[in-house]
Amino acid sequence: PKRFIVTILAFFGLFNAACMKVCVSVAIVAMVDHTEVQFSNGTNSTAECPVLVDQVKTEQKAYEGKRYDWDSIQQGFILSAFFYGYFCAMLPGGYMADRLGPVKVFGCCIFSTSLFTLLSPFVVQWGSVPFILLRFLAGFGEGATYPSVLAIISRWSPKLERSRITSIILTGGSIGMVFSFSVAGLLSASSFLGGWPSVFYVFGTIGCAWYFLWVIFIYESPNVHPTITEEEIEKFKDVSSAKDKGKQNVPWKSILTSLPVWALMFACIGNNFGYIMLMTQIPTYLNSILHFNIKASGALSALPYVSQTVGAWIASFVADKLRSTGKLRITLIRKVFSSIAGYGSAICILTIAFSGCHSYLIVFLLTFGNFLNGSKFSGFVAASVDMTPNFVGIIYGLTSGTGNIAGIIGPTMFGAIIANGATIANWSKVFMTISGIYFFTTTVFAVFGSAELQHWNKTEPVSPKEEKS
Repeated sequence: PKRFIVTILAFFGLFNAACMKVCVSVAIVAMVDHTEVQFSNGTNSTAECPVLVDQVKTEQKAYEGKRYDWDSIQQGFILSAFFYGYFCAMLPGGYMADRLGPVKVFGCCIFSTSLFTLLSPFVVQWGSVPFILLRFLAGFGEGATYPSVLAIISRWSPKLERSRITSIILTGGSIGMVFSFSVAGLLSASSFLGGWPSVFYVFGTIGCAWYFLWVIFIYESPNVHPTITEEEIEKFKDVSSAKDKGKQNVPWKSILTSLPVWALMFACIGNNFGYIMLMTQIPTYLNSILHFNIKASGALSALPYVSQTVGAWIASFVADKLRSTGKLRITLIRKVFSSIAGYGSAICILTIAFSGCHSYLIVFLLTFGNFLNGSKFSGFVAASVDMTPNFVGIIYGLTSGTGNIAGIIGPTMFGAIIANGATIANWSKVFMTISGIYFFTTTVFAVFGSAELQHWNKTEPVSPKEEKS
């Protein structure tokens, strides 16, 4: 079936996007001379959990490739630069996806970021500022991926398969992180293509190869696919086809004054803050506080995303089963799974803040917390498709774009905190902040969120006069 081909290639599209998004988080351990020393107050992170140095048998080795003397503040800007660009592109990217077609926009996003990733080893030699600018451009190129892919899901997922298709496609990002964390650690510690530069060469090349498959096999909607069967077309009879009728007027006033849209925005802010902070900082935490070497840090950083994928797939089957019974309203189903994701993650992260040097407990909590967090794909993420399939690209661009402010604030905030000492106490402040934001934003969605089809989802064609203007 053609919808399965779309699902598989969209999955690998997000897989590539995630690889290129987080590869710097692991590679930076090998790129920097002093990730463990030279903080502004003179503290040394190796003083934390000293017993683990012998227990884990961390191997200190000289990594291949040029090393850079970046302090924690500079590292924070390098890690957050991607999300500055990501934030700037999400809303216009969602709008472009709805206007030009999400399949075209999604493909161009991955391809452009692949090219910027391939250029990284060359540009970083010019200094930290050009590298920060390049990461900004990579983030800008990737900014429309999620608005685009949700618009693709709205066209290619029958209602009773929506939770499963949504979860399968979106967990491509989680699996991509698993692959990126694990492989980036191995590549950074190897001599292949000069050590850490191979991280950028490998992931950039994979992204370019994916783009050509996407262009060949994927079409904008079932109605325009030249070889789809009538039997499969019949499955989409309950899916809105307004997008196949040309450009539509966007009800901006209704969108911006919609309480469910604002609730969704809060859910995205909370999720993105926790997700991005953990994604960008956990490899450094495992290396500098718990003293795992770069290979172990990469592999252990990947574990939470394996569990998130498993949790997401389990939750999606349960959610679709509950929906098919017709006994529960779709809003209740989405709120329950959002609450499991948000409150579950908050409790696990809060527990980490008080876990000291218990390394295996901390790894378990990160893993189990992300297992629960996988329920979000059947929660508020799927709710954005339910409530407005015609404008899901714009809605998700608006809400997730706002949520990605967290990607700007988070790593920069982290750098400022750790500049005062890479201590367990300071890391606990980070974890407690993430937990508190999860609690608050999950509650907002639980109270004010909705997955019911919104009245303003009805579309009106753009008049010829408006289109020319």
